Amino acid sequence: MKLWFENFPHYWLKQNNFIVDVLHTKTNIEITSENPDLVVFSDFGDINALNKYKCKKCFYTLENIHFVVLNQSNINYFDSKSIIKENPLLAPIKYPFEYYLKYADFSLLFYETNAKNIEVPVWLALLPVKTKNLKNYYDDRNHYKILTEKRTAFNKKEYCSFICSNKFVGDDIDYWAENISPRYKLFDELNKKQFIHSGGKYKNNIGRPVKNKCDYLKKFVFNLAFENSYHHYYTSEKLVEPFFSSCIPVYWGGERCFDFMRKDLVVYANNKNSDEIHEEMLEIYNDEYKIKYMTTEPVIDKYPIEYTPKYIAEQILDRTFYTT
Repeated sequence: MKLWFENFPHYWLKQNNFIVDVLHTKTNIEITSENPDLVVFSDFGDINALNKYKCKKCFYTLENIHFVVLNQSNINYFDSKSIIKENPLLAPIKYPFEYYLKYADFSLLFYETNAKNIEVPVWLALLPVKTKNLKNYYDDRNHYKILTEKRTAFNKKEYCSFICSNKFVGDDIDYWAENISPRYKLFDELNKKQFIHSGGKYKNNIGRPVKNKCDYLKKFVFNLAFENSYHHYYTSEKLVEPFFSSCIPVYWGGERCFDFMRKDLVVYANNKNSDEIHEEMLEIYNDEYKIKYMTTEPVIDKYPIEYTPKYIAEQILDRTFYTT
């Protein structure tokens, strides 16, 4: 199969990424812009760059740009704060999914599978089995097995961690909580109740940013795993990284993941205030049996076949070569 990538950020590795890894399970891949069979494009760059290709085109992004459609006032806020101007990588959020889908024959997005989309959860795409950038990220073990097997119990010496590096929120945590994500406000409120180690660039209180998140999380009972925005189908690596580290996620985000991940292993923060979340955390923290149960039980009883590499590859090949 001849494959090409268009309109991706500069750090995108054309030869080494989730899509290439998946397709390699079913076919040989040649990365070339000369008469490709499929062009996969993202939400960066000039959309007119696609005009020179006559083959099938697939839209792919890991960002939740859908929330812009739900609340257009966010764009005015970002413009007023010069957030997009200071960080051009955020510019694509000005356009919703529908804008890009007009140029695509099909898409690989985190929302439900339909006539034009193949569901690819964000957490799945960000945590491939092995890539150059993630070498030894979780001891090179297959994450399909990690999620479906009994997990290792680590010596938990610390209460809770939070790792976030968004520097744009500033003091506007109330605006973000109301319109985008409550993670900053919930962190601030929970941190006042009991100290939480902040290992990212946002309100770092450990002296330096964390280099290896999964290793760092192993010593904590809890990790505040809050998404940067909400969509029912949007769950990123923020939820599964604590699972890999035998840590209890305090999760705010989409509910779709709990169709197959065990919700009883999570402190679910949606529609709860900081007092309710803190009370639930303390109840668990003071129960050694519950901590062991929630940090070692398998996360998924049976891994969904639609999330396996061969299944996704078959769907891509079918829509590339066999559908009109």
